[in-house]
Amino acid sequence: MTETVDTGPARIGLVLLITLPILMNCGTAGTGSGTQDIVAEATELLTEDKIDAAVRILADGIQNHPDSIPIRFLLADAYIQQDDHVQALNHLEAVRRQSPAEPTLYRRIGSIFAKQGLIPEAVQAMEQELRNNPEDWGALYNLGRAYLSSGNEAQALEKLQAAARVRPGHPETHYLLGLMLYKKKEYQRAEEEFRAAIQGNPDRWEPYLALGRVLETGGNYAGAQRQFDAAVHRNPRDPSLLAEIGMVHMRTFQLEEAGEWFEKALRLDPANREALLQSGKIARMENRYEDARERFEQILDRDPEDGLVLYYLGTLHSDLEQFQTAEEILRRSLRIDPGNPKAHYAMGRVLVALGRDAAANEEFELHRRIMEKKPRIGPVARREEE
Repeated sequence: MTETVDTGPARIGLVLLITLPILMNCGTAGTGSGTQDIVAEATELLTEDKIDAAVRILADGIQNHPDSIPIRFLLADAYIQQDDHVQALNHLEAVRRQSPAEPTLYRRIGSIFAKQGLIPEAVQAMEQELRNNPEDWGALYNLGRAYLSSGNEAQALEKLQAAARVRPGHPETHYLLGLMLYKKKEYQRAEEEFRAAIQGNPDRWEPYLALGRVLETGGNYAGAQRQFDAAVHRNPRDPSLLAEIGMVHMRTFQLEEAGEWFEKALRLDPANREALLQSGKIARMENRYEDARERFEQILDRDPEDGLVLYYLGTLHSDLEQFQTAEEILRRSLRIDPGNPKAHYAMGRVLVALGRDAAANEEFELHRRIMEKKPRIGPVARREEE
């Protein structure tokens, strides 16, 4: 998914990269008619994605105008697009020596560090930009994303809300705020942010998916379905999205419709875990045990340590009264994920069938204790219990 942790709380996953607003605030020192022509020509080439041509023009330009900050900034931006971070940092360091408080300087440096995965260094640079320019939208936005990718959601929320105040209506800011508010279970505010993201960029599919999840969580299935349909209309060949739509039908017990969506996803990606898992569950519910087993084992062939799939495979063997095999598989599942209450309950039932009542009661008690601690998150759980 483009620029996200999971397109939603489930996919919120949904990886976050720090992006650089490339052609904003190119600086003013060292401007003149010659440099203005170079900057204008290079800017046009960059917007046309002709990066190599822009680099050649800018590299020649900086030889003739070594004090031109606009040229150095654009040259750094071009090198960033080429992933030549060393060259980019060299030109930004030249700007720092010439003008330490130059607007957007530290924002650019921070963006390079973020792309390299150096999040603490990125945060430090962005904070320096804000000390120099407290209302710099790009620094606030990128700093929010840096905090988010480092797991500091409180700071991320604060910075992105500040970015939204400086530049209202920016769709990606609203989208990220919506994801964080959804995770905090502030569903009404999350809905508002996702609607603002859609208004700002109606062609992007992820906010429709996220909004659909919010509405579904609140029990508004018809409204959720409209948003999911809008997401699929804009991105009809994403197998993970198609599997997500299948999950909507699963949660409303429309198994035939759900199965159709999972099969669509598998035609695009035969290894899609969610589609394999859910279609396997449908097959089990319909007593098509061999089909279910094949789907579960397809996942386990790729990830033998998938505790949830092992749980479902174990219950399948229990359904078939293959209790010894079921016990072995469920024990594997519980070694991987001892906090799965349903696996403890299933193990208890298997042990009862094997005549080991004392051990079964221990499993039922573990199930009860875990369930007592599980919070209720709304009319619809965002993901099945795992």
